[in-house]
Amino acid sequence: MDNLRTKAVAVLVLLNLLLAPAHASETKVALELVLAVDASSSVDEREFDLQVSGHVNAFRDPDIHAAIAAQGPGGIAVTYVEWSSRFEQIQVVEWMQVQDRESALAFADAISRNANQARASGTALGEAVIFSVGLIQSNRFQGARRVIDVSADDRYNAGSSPTYARGVARRAGVQVNGLAVDPTGVLTSYFKKNVIAGPGAFVMQANGYEDFARAFRLKLLRELSSQAPISLLED
Repeated sequence: MDNLRTKAVAVLVLLNLLLAPAHASETKVALELVLAVDASSSVDEREFDLQVSGHVNAFRDPDIHAAIAAQGPGGIAVTYVEWSSRFEQIQVVEWMQVQDRESALAFADAISRNANQARASGTALGEAVIFSVGLIQSNRFQGARRVIDVSADDRYNAGSSPTYARGVARRAGVQVNGLAVDPTGVLTSYFKKNVIAGPGAFVMQANGYEDFARAFRLKLLRELSSQAPISLLED
């Protein structure tokens, strides 16, 4: 049953590729970015709030505003997702075009108002990536770069494997970067081996949830720090 479902998801992603609207009808942006946040049972309420505030504060940060403005007139397209178990992936904040301070603040406010919708037991890391690929394939934007940022504090234990999902992302031309909440470095190594995808893909390590905001801000700045392809920023 799992194999049938994962094959069906792959077919849907390929259909999105084939049936996507012509580029002329899409809005051009420098970057399409999915922010996929772990809401599984390993994340308690306080820890989840630290993830949310880390995202909100980043999009209220003047350095992030400057980095977004440097992307050019189209700016970026960004969406916020919460995920947990196999069938629990929610697009909490729909795609928004963020070009300047005002639109970045509006995105931050949207996260703050709507966060904390997906709460379930499993850690379906692969399903989170596959769901995020689908969001990129079906939106109204044409990005020079297409990136999924997935954060987690544990390995997957439900749904499609991250290695399978990594293949889906690669075939769709989507880069997957990770944020591992990981005081030991073990999960960071797991992300490097099994989760991230694409030239220049990287993992940012947070040394616990108290360190999440710092790590997320640095990760976002790294992704926005140049209009050149992110592969040029590889470690």
